[in-house]
Amino acid sequence: MLTAPDRKSRGQRTTALTLGLMSEVLLGTTLVIWSGGSAQPLGREALGRSGSFAVVTAAMVLLAGAMLALAVARRLSRAALQVAVAATVMGFAGLGVVALAALFQDPGIGILLVSGWALIIPIALGITRASADGRRKR
Repeated sequence: MLTAPDRKSRGQRTTALTLGLMSEVLLGTTLVIWSGGSAQPLGREALGRSGSFAVVTAAMVLLAGAMLALAVARRLSRAALQVAVAATVMGFAGLGVVALAALFQDPGIGILLVSGWALIIPIALGITRASADGRRKR
């Protein structure tokens, strides 16, 4: 039987994973729109066309890794969880540059990117929480 703190922790982890999946869908939608030709990736103003495409792709890969780390957080060492948080924050920072630039250049794509960007926060917080919970239990 789960205790109240365990139940709360499991609920928070499930919520973070759900929001992370929503972020992946939003970012993936942006890549599909860009590759479909109906909208162009950002020009010279941000990171260039290939740079903005690469940053969004890298952020998606890092987010997928972070979601995996959060899903198996109880089995990972504290150092591995800290690496996952650092990688997530790096992806978050890079995506923030592209998302904010897109918001001003093409608001339709910008809203998708900023929404996906904001939904990464619960993943990083969930991994940080899992690291703190693991340290308390040992």
